[in-house]
Amino acid sequence: MKNIFLFSFLFLLQSFYGQKEVNDLKKMSYDEIYHLYFDYNDNIETQEKIAEFYTNKGKIEKKRIEIARGYYLFSLFDRERDKNKSISYLDSVIKYSKGSKDFYFPFEAYVEKAKLYTEIYEYEETISNYLKAEKYARNDNNMDNYYKSKYLIGIFKSEILGEVGEAMELYNDYKGFLKDRDLSDPYYLYYYKRLLFVLADAHKAIKNTDSSSYYNRLGYSISEKSKDEYTKSLFILNEGA
Repeated sequence: MKNIFLFSFLFLLQSFYGQKEVNDLKKMSYDEIYHLYFDYNDNIETQEKIAEFYTNKGKIEKKRIEIARGYYLFSLFDRERDKNKSISYLDSVIKYSKGSKDFYFPFEAYVEKAKLYTEIYEYEETISNYLKAEKYARNDNNMDNYYKSKYLIGIFKSEILGEVGEAMELYNDYKGFLKDRDLSDPYYLYYYKRLLFVLADAHKAIKNTDSSSYYNRLGYSISEKSKDEYTKSLFILNEGA
């Protein structure tokens, strides 16, 4: 019965991909299908079919974390058209990934819900979901995500609520965590550069120009060494401002 269902679903996909692509999809791992989704950023219909295939594959094989990742893909392509629908998909991500010990989920689902609630000006829901992300990461002993949640709450407080002083405390918590990490790791380097930028921006907002320039120069130097032209340009613009 499962094979009949999967065959029928694959047949429907042929109108979107063609026979060769369908056969390739059947042979792909979850990771390969997941990354294929992002190759079609300009084609929502194709992304929807890939997400549907991914999610149904997870359901057929009874892999809850893969079902969660499938719903996460659904939440991405629907985000601009219907934010509330995207939030609903993220609720499914949380449902299927709770207790999974996965590094990203459900933490990222709470974070993405918070960002969407910010975009529709439901700020109580924003802070509620950030705090759920923080609590989940702490209970899961995932210190990377625990301190990342502090940083994200800081951005919300600074940029949306104008609570720059409180944001600075949270940024400094994250800075204390990152200083003991290996910055040759692209993951930590990415967040360290962005932390330096928000610190420079926060100091600029409260007119601590010397401190702002310090973080701009430090961020510029690190971005230059890591050949990150985009982030380097942000520090140049921020110093100019």
